[in-house]
Amino acid sequence: MASNTDASRPLDFWVNTVTFSVQNCLFRVPWEPFQRESKSFCDKFSSPQGDGSEVRSTLERLSDEKPIRLDGVQKSDFEQLLKVLFRRLVTERSLHNRETV
Repeated sequence: MASNTDASRPLDFWVNTVTFSVQNCLFRVPWEPFQRESKSFCDKFSSPQGDGSEVRSTLERLSDEKPIRLDGVQKSDFEQLLKVLFRRLVTERSLHNRETV
């Protein structure tokens, strides 16, 4: 029997997530909009060359146990940012699905 690491992952139905901690509240959201809209986030999630320690550090932050802390950010402000980012994502996916049907 094949392990989960051998299983295929259809890109249209596979979502990579990231966990943020804002004012002691965890948000686990798709990371694609952050990478696409922010050079800072894009750099944070890119795979570096070298010994892999930076990759391990980044991957740890993808869990609830070690989220990316956004100190100084208000929960309500972050929620508004998410609404803007994900409204656009939902609209783009909807348009893409209409084109491919």
